[in-house]
Amino acid sequence: MIKRIVSLAIVFALIVIMIVQAIVKHEEHIKAEKTAEKKAKIEKSNKEIEAMYNQALLSDQDESPDLKVGTTAPDFSLKNLNNETIHLSDFKGKKVILNFWATWCPPCKKEMPLLEEVYKKYPSTVKIVSVNIDPQADVKRYIQNTGITFPVLLDENGDVNEVYNVMTVPTTYLINGQGEIKQIQQGQLTKDILEKWIQS
Repeated sequence: MIKRIVSLAIVFALIVIMIVQAIVKHEEHIKAEKTAEKKAKIEKSNKEIEAMYNQALLSDQDESPDLKVGTTAPDFSLKNLNNETIHLSDFKGKKVILNFWATWCPPCKKEMPLLEEVYKKYPSTVKIVSVNIDPQADVKRYIQNTGITFPVLLDENGDVNEVYNVMTVPTTYLINGQGEIKQIQQGQLTKDILEKWIQS
């Protein structure tokens, strides 16, 4: 009789364990599905944003009416993330990559590693002037999370953005050592574009 009770107890315990394991697996499966669904939504959102920017580029292919290739890039001064004032004219004599971007812009984020690569590869001949146009965001934390080390300036009032007629981001002005605009790139930069300009 005792052996039968023990056997039944063991069987009952095994059934309980199996039920618990089934519940745990079910919860893990649901959690995995929710994580995958959330990731898919984020990716879809990023693709929609990128598509929106691409559409903006197609509808705005003309360069700024005032800042044409061959004209002098207007000087300006902005604060960097360390609250230091930086002037565009500080880099006279160097090639300058003047890049306008925003934290909510996927193509901007995609081109940052390329700018970082150029920043480290040509420290004495090419300067990057990275202008953020949405300083209400936590730009400092954003930059820390991306691992970027090149200087970032904050266009808090949108004045520089207006002067350079930035209609979409990213927008990049490639400026030679004499302060002359040599190329205007609307949309994401490529390594080929930058290398050709740097070597020219």
